Amino acid sequence: MDWGFLGGLPEEDRRAVHARMVRRRFRRREIVFHEGDQGDRLYLVAKGRLLARVQTVEGEESALAIHGVGDMLGELILLNGNDRRSATIVALEPSELMSLAAEDVVDLRKQYPSVDQALDNAIAERMQTLLLLLQEARYLPADKRVLRRILSLEPYFKSDERSEIRITQEDLAAMAGTTRPTANRALQRAEQAGALNLARRRITIADHAILEKMAR
Repeated sequence: MDWGFLGGLPEEDRRAVHARMVRRRFRRREIVFHEGDQGDRLYLVAKGRLLARVQTVEGEESALAIHGVGDMLGELILLNGNDRRSATIVALEPSELMSLAAEDVVDLRKQYPSVDQALDNAIAERMQTLLLLLQEARYLPADKRVLRRILSLEPYFKSDERSEIRITQEDLAAMAGTTRPTANRALQRAEQAGALNLARRRITIADHAILEKMAR
Protein backbone atom coordinates (compact mmCIF):
# COMPACT_ATOMS: atom_id res chain seq x y z
CA MET A 1 0.00 0.00 0.00
CA ASP A 2 1.19 3.54 -0.79
CA TRP A 3 0.43 6.68 1.11
CA GLY A 4 0.37 10.36 0.26
CA PHE A 5 2.94 11.50 -2.28
CA LEU A 6 4.13 7.91 -2.88
CA GLY A 7 1.01 6.96 -4.81
CA GLY A 8 1.93 8.79 -8.01
CA LEU A 9 5.57 7.69 -8.23
CA PRO A 10 6.94 5.26 -10.84
CA GLU A 11 7.39 1.77 -9.43
CA GLU A 12 11.19 1.91 -9.32
CA ASP A 13 11.21 5.28 -7.54
CA ARG A 14 8.55 4.10 -5.12
CA ARG A 15 10.63 1.06 -4.20
CA ALA A 16 13.65 3.28 -3.60
CA VAL A 17 11.69 5.41 -1.15
CA HIS A 18 10.20 2.37 0.60
CA ALA A 19 13.66 0.88 1.06
CA ARG A 20 14.70 3.84 3.21
CA MET A 21 11.54 4.09 5.25
CA VAL A 22 11.27 3.03 8.87
CA ARG A 23 7.92 1.87 10.26
CA ARG A 24 7.00 3.06 13.73
CA ARG A 25 3.96 2.12 15.79
CA PHE A 26 2.37 4.36 18.40
CA ARG A 27 -0.10 3.51 21.14
CA ARG A 28 -3.16 5.62 21.81
CA ARG A 29 -2.14 8.94 23.41
CA GLU A 30 1.54 8.30 22.69
CA ILE A 31 3.52 11.34 21.51
CA VAL A 32 5.19 11.16 18.09
CA PHE A 33 7.16 14.35 18.68
CA HIS A 34 6.88 17.50 20.77
CA GLU A 35 6.60 21.10 19.66
CA GLY A 36 10.13 22.51 19.65
CA ASP A 37 11.85 19.15 19.08
CA GLN A 38 14.54 18.94 16.42
CA GLY A 39 12.93 18.02 13.12
CA ASP A 40 15.12 15.26 11.75
CA ARG A 41 12.54 12.99 10.09
CA LEU A 42 9.63 13.22 7.68
CA TYR A 43 6.57 11.09 8.53
CA LEU A 44 3.73 9.61 6.48
CA VAL A 45 0.62 8.30 8.20
CA ALA A 46 0.02 4.67 7.23
CA LYS A 47 -2.67 3.87 9.79
CA GLY A 48 -4.68 5.66 12.45
CA ARG A 49 -5.49 9.25 13.35
CA LEU A 50 -3.28 11.79 15.07
CA LEU A 51 -3.84 15.21 16.62
CA ALA A 52 -1.57 18.21 16.10
CA ARG A 53 -1.60 20.65 18.99
CA VAL A 54 0.33 23.76 19.97
CA GLN A 55 1.01 25.64 23.17
CA THR A 56 -0.71 29.02 23.48
CA VAL A 57 0.89 32.16 24.91
CA GLU A 58 -1.02 31.41 28.11
CA GLY A 59 0.80 28.07 28.35
CA GLU A 60 -2.25 25.95 27.52
CA GLU A 61 -2.44 23.33 24.75
CA SER A 62 -4.70 24.00 21.80
CA ALA A 63 -5.77 21.63 19.01
CA LEU A 64 -4.59 22.55 15.54
CA ALA A 65 -5.55 19.75 13.14
CA ILE A 66 -6.23 16.05 12.77
CA HIS A 67 -4.12 13.91 10.43
CA GLY A 68 -4.98 10.57 8.88
CA VAL A 69 -3.77 8.02 6.34
CA GLY A 70 -1.69 9.59 3.58
CA ASP A 71 -0.98 12.81 5.45
CA MET A 72 2.55 14.08 5.84
CA LEU A 73 3.97 15.23 9.18
CA GLY A 74 7.10 17.27 9.85
CA GLU A 75 7.24 18.66 6.33
CA LEU A 76 9.26 21.72 7.40
CA ILE A 77 12.40 19.67 6.84
CA LEU A 78 11.53 19.85 3.12
CA LEU A 79 11.85 23.62 3.26
CA ASN A 80 14.68 24.26 5.67
CA GLY A 81 16.45 20.98 6.28
CA ASN A 82 16.51 20.23 10.00
CA ASP A 83 14.15 22.51 11.85
CA ARG A 84 12.23 22.73 15.09
CA ARG A 85 8.83 21.08 15.24
CA SER A 86 6.01 23.60 15.02
CA ALA A 87 3.46 21.39 16.83
CA THR A 88 3.12 18.36 19.08
CA ILE A 89 1.72 15.24 17.42
CA VAL A 90 -0.16 12.71 19.55
CA ALA A 91 -1.85 9.48 18.44
CA LEU A 92 -5.61 9.49 18.98
CA GLU A 93 -5.68 5.73 18.45
CA PRO A 94 -3.13 2.97 17.70
CA SER A 95 -1.28 4.33 14.68
CA GLU A 96 1.50 3.46 12.26
CA LEU A 97 3.82 5.98 10.65
CA MET A 98 6.46 5.52 7.97
CA SER A 99 9.43 7.82 8.40
CA LEU A 100 12.37 9.08 6.35
CA ALA A 101 15.49 10.63 7.85
CA ALA A 102 16.14 14.20 6.71
CA GLU A 103 19.34 13.20 4.94
CA ASP A 104 17.49 10.45 3.07
CA VAL A 105 14.88 12.95 1.93
CA VAL A 106 17.60 15.22 0.54
CA ASP A 107 19.33 12.28 -1.18
CA LEU A 108 16.13 10.90 -2.71
CA ARG A 109 15.15 14.29 -4.07
CA LYS A 110 18.52 14.58 -5.80
CA GLN A 111 18.44 11.07 -7.26
CA TYR A 112 14.78 10.85 -8.29
CA PRO A 113 13.12 13.85 -10.02
CA SER A 114 9.70 12.27 -9.53
CA VAL A 115 10.22 12.23 -5.74
CA ASP A 116 11.35 15.85 -5.79
CA GLN A 117 8.28 16.90 -7.82
CA ALA A 118 5.87 14.87 -5.67
CA LEU A 119 7.19 16.45 -2.48
CA ASP A 120 7.02 19.92 -4.02
CA ASN A 121 3.40 19.25 -4.96
CA ALA A 122 2.62 18.04 -1.44
CA ILE A 123 4.13 21.19 0.07
CA ALA A 124 2.23 23.41 -2.40
CA GLU A 125 -1.02 21.67 -1.46
CA ARG A 126 -0.29 22.19 2.25
CA MET A 127 0.43 25.88 1.63
CA GLN A 128 -2.86 26.24 -0.25
CA THR A 129 -4.71 24.69 2.68
CA LEU A 130 -3.05 27.07 5.13
CA LEU A 131 -3.86 30.05 2.91
CA LEU A 132 -7.50 29.00 2.77
CA LEU A 133 -7.63 28.73 6.55
CA LEU A 134 -6.15 32.21 6.89
CA GLN A 135 -8.72 33.61 4.48
CA GLU A 136 -11.53 31.92 6.39
CA ALA A 137 -10.22 33.29 9.69
CA ARG A 138 -10.26 36.79 8.27
CA TYR A 139 -13.48 36.85 6.27
CA LEU A 140 -15.83 34.13 7.59
CA PRO A 141 -17.96 34.34 10.76
CA ALA A 142 -16.92 31.97 13.51
CA ASP A 143 -20.06 29.82 13.29
CA LYS A 144 -19.39 29.03 9.63
CA ARG A 145 -15.74 28.21 10.39
CA VAL A 146 -16.91 25.71 13.00
CA LEU A 147 -19.15 23.95 10.49
CA ARG A 148 -16.43 23.96 7.84
CA ARG A 149 -14.04 22.30 10.25
CA ILE A 150 -16.61 19.53 10.73
CA LEU A 151 -16.77 19.05 6.97
CA SER A 152 -12.98 19.00 6.72
CA LEU A 153 -12.75 16.41 9.52
CA GLU A 154 -15.37 14.13 7.99
CA PRO A 155 -12.98 12.17 5.72
CA TYR A 156 -10.92 11.14 8.75
CA PHE A 157 -13.92 9.65 10.57
CA LYS A 158 -16.32 8.58 7.84
CA SER A 159 -17.45 4.97 7.78
CA ASP A 160 -19.80 3.07 5.49
CA GLU A 161 -22.67 3.62 7.89
CA ARG A 162 -22.32 7.20 9.13
CA SER A 163 -20.05 10.19 9.59
CA GLU A 164 -19.41 10.24 13.32
CA ILE A 165 -16.71 12.72 14.29
CA ARG A 166 -15.19 11.95 17.68
CA ILE A 167 -13.82 15.23 18.95
CA THR A 168 -14.39 17.55 21.89
CA GLN A 169 -16.02 20.91 21.40
CA GLU A 170 -12.91 22.52 22.89
CA ASP A 171 -10.71 20.99 20.19
CA LEU A 172 -13.19 21.85 17.45
CA ALA A 173 -13.35 25.46 18.65
CA ALA A 174 -9.56 25.68 18.69
CA MET A 175 -9.36 24.38 15.12
CA ALA A 176 -11.91 26.99 14.05
CA GLY A 177 -10.10 29.79 15.89
CA THR A 178 -12.95 30.60 18.22
CA THR A 179 -14.22 29.92 21.74
CA ARG A 180 -16.05 26.87 23.02
CA PRO A 181 -19.32 28.82 23.74
CA THR A 182 -19.31 30.15 20.18
CA ALA A 183 -18.69 26.67 18.78
CA ASN A 184 -21.43 25.25 20.99
CA ARG A 185 -23.96 27.79 19.72
CA ALA A 186 -23.06 26.98 16.12
CA LEU A 187 -23.44 23.27 16.79
CA GLN A 188 -26.76 23.73 18.55
CA ARG A 189 -28.15 25.73 15.62
CA ALA A 190 -26.94 23.06 13.20
CA GLU A 191 -28.59 20.35 15.30
CA GLN A 192 -31.87 22.27 15.40
CA ALA A 193 -31.71 22.59 11.60
CA GLY A 194 -31.32 18.82 11.27
CA ALA A 195 -27.71 18.93 10.01
CA LEU A 196 -26.06 17.33 13.06
CA ASN A 197 -26.68 15.04 15.99
CA LEU A 198 -24.68 15.92 19.10
CA ALA A 199 -23.46 13.66 21.88
CA ARG A 200 -20.62 13.78 24.38
CA ARG A 201 -17.33 13.97 22.46
CA ARG A 202 -19.21 12.94 19.33
CA ILE A 203 -20.72 14.83 16.39
CA THR A 204 -22.69 12.89 13.79
CA ILE A 205 -23.54 14.42 10.42
CA ALA A 206 -27.26 13.81 9.93
CA ASP A 207 -27.81 15.76 6.70
CA HIS A 208 -24.78 16.61 4.61
CA ALA A 209 -26.65 18.98 2.27
CA ILE A 210 -28.02 21.10 5.12
CA LEU A 211 -24.59 21.23 6.78
CA GLU A 212 -22.88 22.36 3.58
CA LYS A 213 -25.51 25.04 3.03
CA MET A 214 -25.10 26.38 6.57
CA ALA A 215 -21.31 26.42 6.18
CA ARG A 216 -21.39 28.57 3.04
